[in-house]
Amino acid sequence: MHTTARPAGTGTTTSGAARRRAYALAGAGLTAVALAGCAGTPGAAAVADGRVIPASDVRVAMQELGALGGQISVASVTSVLVQEPIVAELGEQYGVGASDEEAAALLDQSATQADPDAAPGTYSEPTLAIARYTLVTGELSELENADEVIAAFTERLDALDLEVNPRYGTADGGNVGAPAAWPWIITPVEAAP
Repeated sequence: MHTTARPAGTGTTTSGAARRRAYALAGAGLTAVALAGCAGTPGAAAVADGRVIPASDVRVAMQELGALGGQISVASVTSVLVQEPIVAELGEQYGVGASDEEAAALLDQSATQADPDAAPGTYSEPTLAIARYTLVTGELSELENADEVIAAFTERLDALDLEVNPRYGTADGGNVGAPAAWPWIITPVEAAP
């Protein structure tokens, strides 16, 4: 039997370039799957028990709250928008609540703390929902039976069917945690002074 020598890089072995292409395609596929969170619901930051929290709601609340001088994160805004209906139901059950007017007054108060000359604002529904959440959770925590309320809240969060778009955070029970760090994304380091 006689064999013919082949030039290096030919034949049945996989070349480095082919391997790199295969890895790139596999990486692109994994990225697409990872970033397609809430895949059945385009444009969703999260889906909680079938209720869609639109990414646009998270963005507008981030913009409006950021303009008030608030230190906020995408995950915390998404988490509050997921939990607000539960808090509203518990508030109703335990006899506390907050109106849109009270929520707007709280936001206006925050605005004047950041800028004493700030004029009263007009706020979107997601931003008002976050302010209502803040007011109602404050009232619920002051009830004599606050431990009972917390237990009911925790029970409802644990039962929540929550799916979170990875761009907006990670599902952690009924909470939304910080978005996962992907190993191939490098976070810029601030320049030293």
